[in-house]
Amino acid sequence: MESAQSAAQVSPRFSKAQILLTSAGAEILFVLLAVTGAILANSVTLWTNAARVLLEAGACFLAYYTVWKSKRVSAEVYNYGLGKLENLVSLCAAAVILCTFLIVGWNTINRLLNPVAIEGVGFGLVALGIAGAYNIWIFIQLRNLKRHDSSPVVDAQSVVYLNAIIASAISLLAVLLALLFREYTWARFIDPIGAVALCYFLLRNGLSLMKRSLSPLLDGAIEESSQMLILRGLVEHFDDYEQLGRIRSRRSGSQVFVEVFLQFDPTLEHATVLQRMQAIKQTLERSVPGAEVWVIPDDNRAPEP
Repeated sequence: MESAQSAAQVSPRFSKAQILLTSAGAEILFVLLAVTGAILANSVTLWTNAARVLLEAGACFLAYYTVWKSKRVSAEVYNYGLGKLENLVSLCAAAVILCTFLIVGWNTINRLLNPVAIEGVGFGLVALGIAGAYNIWIFIQLRNLKRHDSSPVVDAQSVVYLNAIIASAISLLAVLLALLFREYTWARFIDPIGAVALCYFLLRNGLSLMKRSLSPLLDGAIEESSQMLILRGLVEHFDDYEQLGRIRSRRSGSQVFVEVFLQFDPTLEHATVLQRMQAIKQTLERSVPGAEVWVIPDDNRAPEP
């Protein structure tokens, strides 16, 4: 049990900034490879892949800028940090995915109406293989980082690279099948059909990421699972307060801000109330990762009949 816990506490090999900077730099190379492969093969699937990589490169640079900027702002100027900016970048990543979907969809419709045979796919296949292997590696790094330093930027980049892995696999399979059966007329539709499958994953993951990004920007309450952890922590201190008034929560980047309004026995000494408030605060902050909790005495008692 102890070995499992110690393994879970091992820090990730690379920091958030290092991973994002690496991904931003690598995306420049993959843009060049993807565009070259698409030109040589005349494949809508490869052109779709090139458009996706180009937009992802912009998202990676924006994500890195956010992390870089967040380390250089003053806490006195931005008391709550730049969590909103992280959520905004996450929303931009969702917009990138949806823009890619529109580009892919338009090109796919044109190719379905006017199918053509693909050729010269050797370079494109090699580029897809290299990009696919890299996408798997960077996704693993992001997943490990997410366990220790979860934030909207890391979450968004995880979705982006999961899409990239799926897209690379679909593109590789579609081009290979179109190449193997190129002697048949119907094989010309394999390439655009692969792009249709890619559209589905882009739309689904883009909408999911957008939904997760909008809620914090609109100061939506934290997810239900975290709310249950708060209630469970309050149950542990059931005898320390008289009544629960209300709970207010919101997420800002990787930070969670929680305000708990509690009614205490008015006969208690002030020092005792403060001790109980501190104990409740510590319990809740242990229960909810990344939470900053305020326990606030609530004197709005219902009038006695």
